[in-house]
Amino acid sequence: AAPPQDAGAADKDRHRRRRKGSRERRHSQRDRHGEEPEERQSRGGEQEGGPVEDEAAEAISQIQEARALAEDEQLEEAYEKYVNGLERLLKLERRDDVELKKEVTKYVEEAERLKDRLDEADSGVA
Repeated sequence: AAPPQDAGAADKDRHRRRRKGSRERRHSQRDRHGEEPEERQSRGGEQEGGPVEDEAAEAISQIQEARALAEDEQLEEAYEKYVNGLERLLKLERRDDVELKKEVTKYVEEAERLKDRLDEADSGVA
């Protein structure tokens, strides 16, 4: 006959199985980016790499290109990129997305400063 199982060992096995199950459940709730549902919602909803998130990434990429062009003194091309990127972001902006509003405001201010530099360059004022 098999030796009787120690009560403490049975409790450890039961606890180990319970922990493993909860780990699997937690992992299954993560999306393909490894984020928990709460993290995904804090970034702006359930889009999970969908068209909205992709469009926002493209818009921000254009703004980053604009920044680089402005540093290289290619002001007109930089301004066009800023405007295009901002137009794309503004189409996505939701009333309840405070972080996106902050980003858009920052980019608009940068674009306005760039426009001022362009105007100064056109008028010959340095």
